[in-house]
Amino acid sequence: MRYLSLDTLKSKVTEGGGFANPNLYYIRLPTRNASASQKKNIEFFCKSITLPSRNLLSVQREIGVDQDLVAYGYSNPTVSMSFRVLNDQITRQYMEDWQSSITQRYDEVGDGNISVSYPETYMRKVEIFQLTKGIALPILNGAKRKGVFGDLLNVDINASIGVETMGAATYRWTLENAYPVSFTQETLSDDAKGTVSEIGVTFQYRNWTGVRLKQPSRDLNISTDIGISTDIGQRIGNKIYDFIKRI
Repeated sequence: MRYLSLDTLKSKVTEGGGFANPNLYYIRLPTRNASASQKKNIEFFCKSITLPSRNLLSVQREIGVDQDLVAYGYSNPTVSMSFRVLNDQITRQYMEDWQSSITQRYDEVGDGNISVSYPETYMRKVEIFQLTKGIALPILNGAKRKGVFGDLLNVDINASIGVETMGAATYRWTLENAYPVSFTQETLSDDAKGTVSEIGVTFQYRNWTGVRLKQPSRDLNISTDIGISTDIGQRIGNKIYDFIKRI
């Protein structure tokens, strides 16, 4: 058996951009009837996601004594997501409104009078992004307080915490024509003291695609805590480190 050296393993990891972290992700939901700010509040507090997959459908074919399974199609399992819920209940309202737009009663008196919408009116695109780690600059605040850099930075930095740029997106999964088929509510209980309310949502979709982004894309509209874009943050970091190296 051939063993790889440590340097070879390190070079392979570096060649692949490092190991993918399953806790670095972001989802992009359709705006629908929510504002941009409300939609971000839902997206930011997504706790977990199951990535889309595909199952091949096959039939058994017998030729003589040989038995083979021949594929004739595929099926797409549902995608599950769980969300932490804030006191404004915007996440629940968002999912409830989305489902209400699919099937709703148009006559409360009669039985079974349900209006079903056309798929084109409620199916939307949902995107899932795999992210890499951002770039943290914890040295910036201490230097700013001491006035070390002076006019080195031509950016207004008014922050009480370190500058941490957002992670870059390296891979994107797109759920085409997706919609929530179900969402589960948690049980309110005295025993749930100290926990956070969560709901689980199951999405059905027609098809999905996965694309590796050639260049890490930071265009996710995920602003940093002080409103500095990632590219600007990188340039600031380069200036700071060059300056420290000189002195």
